[in-house]
Amino acid sequence: MSTWERQKTHTGPVLFTAPKITGALIHLSIPFAVNYLLKIDAGCRFAHAVGDMLGQEFNVKPVGGDRIPFYTLLSAIYAGRWMLGMFTANGGGPMPWAGTMAAAILHLIVLQVVPFVFLSVTRGGLPDELNQWDYVAATLSVLAGILQHGSELQRLLFKLDPSNKGQVHMSGLFYYARFINITGHFLQEVSMALATRSVVLALFCGMIANYLFFQLAVETDQHMREKYREKYERYCQQTPYKFIPFVW
Repeated sequence: MSTWERQKTHTGPVLFTAPKITGALIHLSIPFAVNYLLKIDAGCRFAHAVGDMLGQEFNVKPVGGDRIPFYTLLSAIYAGRWMLGMFTANGGGPMPWAGTMAAAILHLIVLQVVPFVFLSVTRGGLPDELNQWDYVAATLSVLAGILQHGSELQRLLFKLDPSNKGQVHMSGLFYYARFINITGHFLQEVSMALATRSVVLALFCGMIANYLFFQLAVETDQHMREKYREKYERYCQQTPYKFIPFVW
């Protein structure tokens, strides 16, 4: 069942619900959890424990120096934008407990703790000092938040205006690309891969790109065409680019 088939009962923005507020609070805990696990060297401890079980010695190095505050900052940026995302996703539509908790736990454990705490210590670790790639990663993280949740906030504010009921949001960041929020989502994964220099995350970027650009975007486009018909066709004529303004 597609994303849109699961959300057919969505009739308008429903901002402050118990699942959304709980999900936002879980996201608030992310940078604190990452910072604590980095300080106690959880990544190396886990690697050594697994190595002892397997009778092998892994080439790992604790995260230290500038990297602990840097990874904590990236986690705080991520947590902040997804706290907002709890309320703006799907045009502010309702989110069930199961979906909200799954998203919050996925973001906490899989997309933050695993990359920053565990994957960052592999292959001998990274230098304690930051370099140009780290600054690029931080820039991409901020840009990703603007494109994904900034655009979705603009869309939510549009939907909250009763005079816009039944209309297609065609302005703001969505004026430049119809799925610019999806581009922002992908840039966040690229940012994580750069920050940790993880081959695993680089491969994950390829997998998530296939899902975002060739499944989610296709489903969303089909849903919009069926729901808004001529209005969406006018939007496509105004904004022919899907993901990258003036390029794609």
